[in-house]
Amino acid sequence: MAKATSGLPRGEIVRILSQLSSEEREEIMREVGKEHEVLKPKFIPIEEVLKLKGIISVGGDALKDSERIYDE
Repeated sequence: MAKATSGLPRGEIVRILSQLSSEEREEIMREVGKEHEVLKPKFIPIEEVLKLKGIISVGGDALKDSERIYDE
């Protein structure tokens, strides 16, 4: 469904929606709901996280690292 923005007053929007079938209104409401959904976190067991230890480096001195890069 295409996105649209408008400066229409609320009453005008209600009038337009009232001309649609209930199926069309429900589809519009589903689309609106999708735009306002909150992402749900995916939890991972700690055992899986601990398997990553040593694969990636975390921490360090970002300022020192960035200065080293610019000095090269």
